[in-house]
Amino acid sequence: MRRVEERPYRLDPTRSLYLGWSSWNPEAKAVKFAWPTASGTIARGGEMPLDAVPDLVALVTEHQWLTWDDIFTVGLEDCPTPGDVNTRTLQIAEALLRVRAAQVAKVKPEPPKQPEPVETNTA
Repeated sequence: MRRVEERPYRLDPTRSLYLGWSSWNPEAKAVKFAWPTASGTIARGGEMPLDAVPDLVALVTEHQWLTWDDIFTVGLEDCPTPGDVNTRTLQIAEALLRVRAAQVAKVKPEPPKQPEPVETNTA
């Protein structure tokens, strides 16, 4: 991976998030996660295509491993008032809303229940 940016993981600064160009295609964007091992070396997980991230978010929220509150608070810690929300935060929120809309669109509503037949006396 050719890294464009390395950022400390917000819950543990000894871990890092990588953003960059994938090793399999120089025009494809990818993300990666790195963490220290018990021996002190840095382990790096496999690259993930950036376009797979929305599906990953959908999967973990469907299984309730993360909630939408968990996801929407990322990037908002430094934004105590609505006036402080930056463009990056708005872009993240928009992307997450698109994922949620796609999830909702896949859910098929149950057909309405048919009313019970009512006997009528015509006599």
